[in-house]
Amino acid sequence: MRRAIMITGFNNWGKTTHIKYLFGRNNFFKAKTYSINGIRADFIVVPYSNDDITGERYIKFLKKYPDIRKKDLFGAFCPTREFKNDSLRILTVSSLSYYDEVHLFYLKFKWDHHAELMIEEIKQYLQEVQNLRHFIINADNGMADNKDRFLARQSQIRDRLSQLYHNEK
Repeated sequence: MRRAIMITGFNNWGKTTHIKYLFGRNNFFKAKTYSINGIRADFIVVPYSNDDITGERYIKFLKKYPDIRKKDLFGAFCPTREFKNDSLRILTVSSLSYYDEVHLFYLKFKWDHHAELMIEEIKQYLQEVQNLRHFIINADNGMADNKDRFLARQSQIRDRLSQLYHNEK
């Protein structure tokens, strides 16, 4: 089973920071796969999101990855509804549509606690995408210290990945 794991939130919510920390590196090459210590899986890693580049460019960007349809993917994703960057369109026409499962790991809270994802509305908007799975990253709820919040999120992400890849590979 091929999976895409997408850390999901809006601009400056920590998606790329979490990806870099999980994989222990800052740079990722298109022709390589990477692993997370303790997780039995290898991933193509796309640390950029469709909020870093527009939707059309993001779709083209994903197509440049060799073997993207054959390997699991770990990336960042923005659930936007903007016309030129529509998340529903990206999930249905990009390389993401070829995965058996696309797991959206929603970062429920922004770093500064000034915003919260409206997850039920996002799920409703994306409901026609049959291969979506939803997981809410909210272990940082009520925490004030940024380091503690970051580590709580990391722990929750790792726990979910351990569950997903426990009996595979």
